[in-house]
Amino acid sequence: MIGYMYILKCDDESYYVGSTKDLEFRIKQHQNGEGANHTKKRLPVELIYFEKFNRIDEAFYREKQVQGWTRKKKEALMAGATDKLHQLAKCLNETSHVGFGSAQPTDIELPKQNSQSLNKNEELSKQTIRSLSKSSETLQQTKRSLSENEELSKQTRRSLSNSSEILQQSERSLSKNAGMLKQTRRSLSGAETKADQTQIKLSQKKK
Repeated sequence: MIGYMYILKCDDESYYVGSTKDLEFRIKQHQNGEGANHTKKRLPVELIYFEKFNRIDEAFYREKQVQGWTRKKKEALMAGATDKLHQLAKCLNETSHVGFGSAQPTDIELPKQNSQSLNKNEELSKQTIRSLSKSSETLQQTKRSLSENEELSKQTRRSLSNSSEILQQSERSLSKNAGMLKQTRRSLSGAETKADQTQIKLSQKKK
């Protein structure tokens, strides 16, 4: 399991060295006052350095090692000045041995690893913003397309409604024409009957 050794700078300028398997979650705990007693009393805290290990026990061992260093040796580590570490190791009693002492103001160079991490996070944030922007644009296009489709659907419904009305009118007209045709047939049938009767009468008179 991956582990991390990390260094926090507290509000009183003291350092806190710790280890964890979830760096982001652990830092949030410290910032919310749920971490160690040392950081609870010295909020806010800031992550200024960390190292990543393949195993959590390696990170824990590194934590204990760095805790025993002087303040200047910790700062040399964070600044990437590894050539000064052996020289500073001889001055163990110069300041705090574990980094939990009183405030010791100093100018701190941003660690290279932390700077690289911030740059990566910034790039990821930019990529996320671009992705969200594209997603928003796609969503707006989809909404416009749905709106257009809805309008077309309304027009189609109106057209179908008009066609249905025209069909009903045609059916009513055909029904009326069929009725008139029946009446015409009945009239023709009556006229034929009268014609036959008239012809019979004429035949009878000739006789």
